[in-house]
Amino acid sequence: MTPYDPYGNYLKKKKKKGQKQESQGTAEQAGSAPPQGQALQQQHSEHFFRDEKGNFRCSLVEEEAEKWADKFRKPQDRGDKVLTPHQLRRFYQEVKALQNRVRASGFEKTLPFIRILKAKIAYACPERGDRRVPKEFRDYIENMVDNVRTEQDFEDFALCFEAVVGYFGGGER
Repeated sequence: MTPYDPYGNYLKKKKKKGQKQESQGTAEQAGSAPPQGQALQQQHSEHFFRDEKGNFRCSLVEEEAEKWADKFRKPQDRGDKVLTPHQLRRFYQEVKALQNRVRASGFEKTLPFIRILKAKIAYACPERGDRRVPKEFRDYIENMVDNVRTEQDFEDFALCFEAVVGYFGGGER
């Protein structure tokens, strides 16, 4: 199989004789910490979208979604541009298309395409050079994708993103 197996097996390392099969971890698990001073704190937790009881954290679609939308409208760095409604909708439509793909093909087969969202946002917001979107938006997408481990996580991410789109369109208060 190739590293980009469309069936999601790209996450598995090849098993050598006598070894247990392991999946590749995140950069955080590999020991590299996120850069200091990021606008949005990278949070990796099994309880990112849901609390300990398994209930959806409503604060994600209320207070936090409004804060994220405000950050996207007002870039923090001088080199950043403001996020346009068109750019936000483009990424949101991508997430909605992935939701349909999950329903049609299953989560495991769609997971590689969900992970590719990080590459797409990296293209739109390079570390250096001409940024098309604010770094805060890149941090948001990367953080959300990193926390998607199950189909329920992905559905929760899509719900959070929908709230951000709503607050973004609502303008400042």
